[in-house]
Amino acid sequence: MAEMKNHCPICDYKGVFNNFRDRKEVRCPECGSLERHRAFYFTYKNEFLNTKKTLTLLHFAPEKCFVDLIYKNENINYIPVDIDCQRYKYVQNIKKMDATSIDIADNTIDVLIANHLLEHIPDDIKAIKEFHRVLKNNGKAYISIPLNKDLDETFEDDTIVTEEERLLFFGQKDHVRSYGKDFPKRLESVDFTVKHLNVERNLFVCQKTNT
Repeated sequence: MAEMKNHCPICDYKGVFNNFRDRKEVRCPECGSLERHRAFYFTYKNEFLNTKKTLTLLHFAPEKCFVDLIYKNENINYIPVDIDCQRYKYVQNIKKMDATSIDIADNTIDVLIANHLLEHIPDDIKAIKEFHRVLKNNGKAYISIPLNKDLDETFEDDTIVTEEERLLFFGQKDHVRSYGKDFPKRLESVDFTVKHLNVERNLFVCQKTNT
């Protein structure tokens, strides 16, 4: 029997995917995409990747699979950022940026991407407020998080500090909370209008609308 091939819609790779952590055959060996990236690709494509308008895009913890696509669109003024730039050798001109203190003027950004970022940040509300501040009116933030659908309320405890404890309680050694089904309320608390675009992979689009 012929070997089954996976297909990555982002880079058009066809073949066997690599293992990632405890998951088998989920990572594209060509562009590095995981399940959530491939799920988000079609939304991003429709929303902004193929834009013919000039827009400014702020991208936290930039994933290689999306970086390559964004660079191809000359209409996008691309600002890739992270708190630890050394992790992103594949990104040109990446800037050091703390999500809780963004060094960008108010009402500057058209599109913001933050995938699986907030669960690493002790003061996630401060980061969400910063996202809202830097976005233009009608600008959108695309935010995804690992969501525990068994939790009605987000679980966090600042006395849980060791890697072993965080792995046990939050599912990963560098996570500081486990988000529950109340996550959209955190986004709405800073006056974002929120839509749950991809329920399976927990992608939320947050629009800033001045009233």
